[in-house]
Amino acid sequence: MSRDLQSTELSPDSAFVAGAIIGVLMLIMGGVAALTHLPWVFPSLGATIFTLIGVPSAPPASTKNTVCSHLIGIASGAFALLICGLMSTPPNLLDVPPARVAAITIACALTAFLMLRLGVPHPPAMATTLIVSLGLIRAPQYLAVMALAVVLLVILARIANYLRGYRLPMWAAASATIDPAEMVSSESH
Repeated sequence: MSRDLQSTELSPDSAFVAGAIIGVLMLIMGGVAALTHLPWVFPSLGATIFTLIGVPSAPPASTKNTVCSHLIGIASGAFALLICGLMSTPPNLLDVPPARVAAITIACALTAFLMLRLGVPHPPAMATTLIVSLGLIRAPQYLAVMALAVVLLVILARIANYLRGYRLPMWAAASATIDPAEMVSSESH
């Protein structure tokens, strides 16, 4: 029996199952990170996995939105580091110089713009762009691992959701595009 794709509410039993699945998937991702000594786990994956498992039929949980938005976040963060001259500067969250403020500002603005313009909103990707623009993960090979981690997590979540009875579209959600003009007009009323 397939689940209603419009429903986002979970029964207490379903919430328990979702929590257990999230734990198992994070255990797998953490195991890969421990075995490889590479950043297969980073903070925004927590919010991503909640979105993918907790509200799997919501547009931000679509494969398209998840993968595209994290790629946008990684690329925007790296671009901001590059133009601000911070690619080789280690992070220091206690002393944030003007160049770092510029990098996080550029990265967040660019990520938000591109997600909305391309119709692929996935809020956890804003944390990804902060992770990169703050310099927490900045080496090109580690940025590539971040992207691969998102893809692996999406694959694992899709398998878990399929086993739970969710028959979701392969790439985009049924209503994955958002018109920013509609958002503004509905906010003004």
